[in-house]
Amino acid sequence: MTLAGRLATGFAAFAAGWSVMALEMLDGRLMAPVFGQTIHQWGAIIGTALAFMALGYALGGRLGARPDGARALPWLLGAAALFAALVPWLGRGIAAGAEALLGPLPGAVGASMLLIGPPAFVLAAASPLCVARLAPDIGAARASGLVSACQALGSIGGTFFAAFLAIPYLGLTGGYALAALVAALAALATGLRPLPAALALLPLLPGYLAEQARQRLFAAYVETPYNTAMVWRDAQATSLLLNTTRVAQSVRWHDGRETGSYWELLSAVPALARPGQAEGGSALYLGVAGGAAISATQAAGRRCARRAWRSTPA
Repeated sequence: MTLAGRLATGFAAFAAGWSVMALEMLDGRLMAPVFGQTIHQWGAIIGTALAFMALGYALGGRLGARPDGARALPWLLGAAALFAALVPWLGRGIAAGAEALLGPLPGAVGASMLLIGPPAFVLAAASPLCVARLAPDIGAARASGLVSACQALGSIGGTFFAAFLAIPYLGLTGGYALAALVAALAALATGLRPLPAALALLPLLPGYLAEQARQRLFAAYVETPYNTAMVWRDAQATSLLLNTTRVAQSVRWHDGRETGSYWELLSAVPALARPGQAEGGSALYLGVAGGAAISATQAAGRRCARRAWRSTPA
């Protein structure tokens, strides 16, 4: 094998590790609106990924033992790119359907099987094929060590990419697009023709259009390092939604009336802490969400001040 072939094989191992870890991290954020950021959700994703990777390693080993089995490597990488490209388009529907059909815990496992399972399977199968490509030139033990090292480095890169760049700044669609692109580039480097690689990335277009349509439904839609923040505004109120559209984190009615929610009860805390003090006090809030509790406290302080002024003898 030429030096270019060895480098392409090393890049394929790197891309396999990169893509599978990036997809795990991205799937965790995508599933959060349905299943929450819980240990059960992450356990479902990680455990399912490992189960499918075990099957993929076994398949890759069987293929690698065949005389021409290593030829499947670019096709496996192309399939991984296709699976990653499909998630922005179909992933949210899969997560919601699994939860509705199976419930929270089994649903998290079921959604993980459909989202991370297929790409984890084919990306793991790519690893033994990389070893099979390198072993005739450098020996099986050395090839196995180099492939494992490249895959581990890719896993580190994919994790950091998803956690520090994709989710906070690029958004889920952009993150999945780059994970798919890395796998597609590795497929091209190892022999896949451009047309199949391009077709594998084609589902990114409807995924992008669906994301744009989803964002246009909201007054604001932002991916942050901590949450997917959405602002919904209608004729009556403005609401802050975090990760899920089922529950409003904060609500403000446009006409200024109270919402009757729990955060307005916090407005009584300063008065209880300083009985008889109608104005001039201060309160410290840690974690204000949309600021509805602060607004309620300020409004309560103004009402107390007006009542105190009316009751003051002339």
